[in-house]
Amino acid sequence: MRRNLAETIIYEMHVRGFTRAESSEVAHPGTYLGIVEKIPYLKSLGVTAVELMPVHEFPILDCFGQTPPRLNYWGYDPMALFSPHRGYAWAGNRAVRSASSRRWSAHCIRRA
Repeated sequence: MRRNLAETIIYEMHVRGFTRAESSEVAHPGTYLGIVEKIPYLKSLGVTAVELMPVHEFPILDCFGQTPPRLNYWGYDPMALFSPHRGYAWAGNRAVRSASSRRWSAHCIRRA
């Protein structure tokens, strides 16, 4: 789909932060699937493109294997730039196949 940049409305978001709150009313809060569930909402705002804040894998524990005093919420400490963050791919207690989820999400946005 080609769209003139002047007609593009970009919504920049953090995967976890966008759907983590109960008020988001999604079945998969804080995950890629949670964002997919919010596509109708984004479309109602007129959004034509979504830009995700860092989604690459980043360390959750510090270099000593301990939970740090401050959570690395934004993920600006990449350990694997081309690997999606595994924490965003969890739904309940089962892992979601993140690559196929991303492809499916992109497909939903293009078709919608």
